[in-house]
Amino acid sequence: MAKPIEISNNILAKYVHPQERAITDRLYDNLVSEEYCNQLLENYKLFTLENELPDYMGKCLEVNTYQMPKIYDIIRELSEKISMTAPTAYVYESYYFNTSAEGCEEPWIQISTKTLENFDEDELRFVIARELAHIKLGHMKWEVLTEEFAKNIDIAKEFITIPAYPAASRQMFEIYADRFKLISANWKRVSEYTADRCALALCDFDIKTAISAILKQILNSKLLQKSTNISSFMRQTENIMSFTTNAAKFTRMDEDFPYGPFRLKELISFASIYGAQS
Repeated sequence: MAKPIEISNNILAKYVHPQERAITDRLYDNLVSEEYCNQLLENYKLFTLENELPDYMGKCLEVNTYQMPKIYDIIRELSEKISMTAPTAYVYESYYFNTSAEGCEEPWIQISTKTLENFDEDELRFVIARELAHIKLGHMKWEVLTEEFAKNIDIAKEFITIPAYPAASRQMFEIYADRFKLISANWKRVSEYTADRCALALCDFDIKTAISAILKQILNSKLLQKSTNISSFMRQTENIMSFTTNAAKFTRMDEDFPYGPFRLKELISFASIYGAQS
C-alpha cells in the first residue's frame, strides 16, 4: 500500500477539504505498516467481500440501461464529468434515505428505494455525486482499512495478553482501540465534508438542492426537511458545542458522520467562496 494518494492532478482536487491530507497522513501513520495494511486489504477481498457481495447482489436490483435507466444515465454523466469509469449501482429496499459507495478495488454504489421515492432528480444527482467523489478520491481504501484494523484490535485484545496481567493487557488494547476510533472517525467526518464540497461543484453549485438533499438524509423525513428553518437548524451547532465535559467532547469526536448542522455550516461557507468563483 502506497502513502496517501496524491490528488493534485485529480479534477476534484481543488474542492478537497483543507484538513483531509493532514488527517489522512495521520491515519496512515497509525496503521502499523504498509505490509500489514496490504494484508488487511487482501483479507477484506478474500473473506469479507467474497462472503457478503454474492448475498447482497442476490437481494438487490442492478441499475442498467434496462432497469432504472434514468439513474443509470445520471451515474454515467457524472462519472464522465470527473473522468472516471461509471461504477455499478444497485437499488435495495430500506426504510432509510441512503446512498453509499461500497467496496474497494471495484467499488459500487447502492441506493435505497426510500431515496428514489422521496428525492427529486436534482437531489439524486447530488447524493450520487457525493459517492462518486468518494470513489474518485480514493476514500474507499481508507474506509476498508479503518474497519478491518478496528476488527483486528478487537480480536487482539482477546488473545494477546501480558503474562500474569491479563486485565492490564485488555485495558491497554481498549485504550488503543479508543484512540484509533477517534483518529478514524475524524478522517471519516473530513472525507464527508469533502464529498459534500465535490458534489456541490459537480452540481453547478446549486446550494438550495444540496441543502434539501442533505436535510432529507439527516432527518430521514421529507416532512421534517420541509419544516426546517435553515438559520434555526444551523444554530443548533452552538447548543452542541455548549456541552464541554469530556464525555460530551468524546461523543462529538467519535461520530463517523458529521452532525447535520455542522455539514450545512461547512457547505454554505464553502459555497460562499467557491460558488462565486464558478
